[in-house]
Amino acid sequence: MRALTARSVQAGRRQRAQARIQIGLPARDPGPVRRLIATLPALEVPRPDWPAEAVVVGPLHFEPTTAVLPIPAGDGPLVVVAPSTATTGAAGVAELALAHLVPGDTLPTGSRW
Repeated sequence: MRALTARSVQAGRRQRAQARIQIGLPARDPGPVRRLIATLPALEVPRPDWPAEAVVVGPLHFEPTTAVLPIPAGDGPLVVVAPSTATTGAAGVAELALAHLVPGDTLPTGSRW
């Protein structure tokens, strides 16, 4: 997947460098001293392209938001779509999921989202 998105990632880096120069910063961002990755270590695949300062710290024990979403009405299975832990460069995750996760077709009849 990373090979497929490499061109877009590189374009984003060029755009970020231009924006940094426009506000008086050096073009190259030195990056953080440490990157804390909140995920279950047992579920992570090896990622040789992660920077050396990346550290898997385990799952968050709090919600980073105060918003509580209501559970949709119905008795069928509930489907929750969330973004991946990896940046893929793909946009429109919600639209893609809604277009392809169809109750009675690709999901069990009565599924909710």
